[in-house]
Amino acid sequence: MVLLATYWLPHGDELIDLPNDNSRTMARKISEVTSSDKSEVRVVISPHGLGLSRNIGVIMTENFNGSFSLATGNLRARYKNDRILAGKIADSSPDVVEKVTFATGSGQKSTFPVDFGSLIPLHFFKRGKVVLIGQPRFNRRSELVAFGKTLYGVLNSYRESVSLIFSADMAHTHAPDGPYGFSEQAAIYDKEVQDMFKSGFFGRSLEIPEDVVTAAKPDSFWNLLIMSGFLEAGGIRMKMDYYYVEHYFGMLFAHS
Repeated sequence: MVLLATYWLPHGDELIDLPNDNSRTMARKISEVTSSDKSEVRVVISPHGLGLSRNIGVIMTENFNGSFSLATGNLRARYKNDRILAGKIADSSPDVVEKVTFATGSGQKSTFPVDFGSLIPLHFFKRGKVVLIGQPRFNRRSELVAFGKTLYGVLNSYRESVSLIFSADMAHTHAPDGPYGFSEQAAIYDKEVQDMFKSGFFGRSLEIPEDVVTAAKPDSFWNLLIMSGFLEAGGIRMKMDYYYVEHYFGMLFAHS
């Protein structure tokens, strides 16, 4: 089959609670795009799921189950893992990827909890099989780009249709009264990433100074590096659909 779509999707609660015009506009734009996604499998790389200190974790349990409390209610979902695809992803990059299990090897107890960074983006899609990957936060930038290139080859040659979701929020230091304080680097970082989406040149992600990343506190910089390699390998162009700052953190939605 073939890779059907690539998404850069935020995971703020506001996309479900819809407290303001910006959140409602972004949620509407996401729904308009994702409602036509017919992928049989969706691969999610989330910064809020499994985190390994030195490698990238691919979860191998049979099932996924998650719940997340929101201002307007609870978000709950269960998914089946496509363990064949998960295994192919892990085996394609053995130097940087680890297979992760939980509880039991199969059956109902072979269930890994789904984080909100996966639950919220997946909420906008029809139910189907899922593969969950934990976004790493190590600073071996070239390895993350290389993983993205390899990942493209695996997904594009898989026997079923696949979409890839980069779960990603932007800088988290836009507001003095936010939980991470204020930094002028937040606006600088978010503009730099927006410029990449507009120009299509994501190789610039390798050049963002470490002190900018540290001060801006994005949760998705490492996903940006993986996506850089992924898009380059596939010759994929992303369209930026919407961006705004929700109090202290930025959210950007884009799709291929």
